[in-house]
Amino acid sequence: MNDNPPKFEQPSYSCVLSEHASRGQFVTVVSASDPDYVDHDNLIYTIAQGNELQTYTIHPVTGIITLVNMQNFAEKHLTVLNVSVTDGVYTSFTRVKINILPANLHNPVFPHQMY
Repeated sequence: MNDNPPKFEQPSYSCVLSEHASRGQFVTVVSASDPDYVDHDNLIYTIAQGNELQTYTIHPVTGIITLVNMQNFAEKHLTVLNVSVTDGVYTSFTRVKINILPANLHNPVFPHQMY
C-alpha cells in the first residue's frame, strides 16, 4: 500500500562548482527514501525548476546531478534548482543551491626565498 510520500534526506542541499568546470562534472547527489517498502526502489528524480538553460541534468534513479551544458558562469554566481522525487503517487521537493566560484588561476608565492 502506498500511503506515504518519499522524503529527501536533507531539506536543502548546497554545493560549489568552479566556473572552469567541464562537461560531465559531478555537482552533487540528492537522496530520498520512502517509508512504503514497495516504493523504495521505484523513486524517480527530476529537476522541476531552475534549469531553464538546461545546464544540469539529474539521473532519474541515482539522483546524481551533473553539469551538461557549458555556459558563461561569470554572469550567474548562484543557481537554485528545485528537485523532485516521486514514487508514482506522491511527490516531494528539495532545493539545491549551486554556488559558482571563480577559478584559481594563480600559483601560491612565498614572500621570501629562504626561511
